[in-house]
Amino acid sequence: METLVGLCSIVAGTQEINLVTMTFIDTHTHLYTEEFDVDRTAVVERALAAGARFLLLPNIDEASLAPMLALCKAYPASCFPMIGLHPTELPDDPNPVLQRMEQLLADAHHPFIAIGEVGIDLYWDAQRREEQIEVLRRQAAWAIRYDLPLMIHCRSAHRELVDTLLPWATQLTGGR
Repeated sequence: METLVGLCSIVAGTQEINLVTMTFIDTHTHLYTEEFDVDRTAVVERALAAGARFLLLPNIDEASLAPMLALCKAYPASCFPMIGLHPTELPDDPNPVLQRMEQLLADAHHPFIAIGEVGIDLYWDAQRREEQIEVLRRQAAWAIRYDLPLMIHCRSAHRELVDTLLPWATQLTGGR
């Protein structure tokens, strides 16, 4: 971010774009994780100073909900949470976690802007492929039910992702 602001402007075709006044949106950041415990405030402040107006925070698992929501509470005009179970973080039985997450979504005043980070990841291990697909289906149903966009994580599973979501293409409107 800082290097872009230092450029001042660029020329796109015949139009000059002033990067200093541009607004940036970080569509995927996990600044709430323990790696940022030491300098989280400084990192967020630098991002905002560099022009990042919004920081969208995809959830990882049940344990990450509290720190993610705390960061959103500290920066309510800039940090916005998503809710979901990352495909590489499935517990042995994901159903209880998914039930608790959906209970949070059922609250009419929930803070979540999207269902994410959800998807299919077969890069390291394909043994839980069917489980990942079923969990994605369940979370896609949340997106439809609560009229929220899906923030997808997909690695080494593009065919599986398309096959899973294509039947719901007309229902997954991305929120309004």
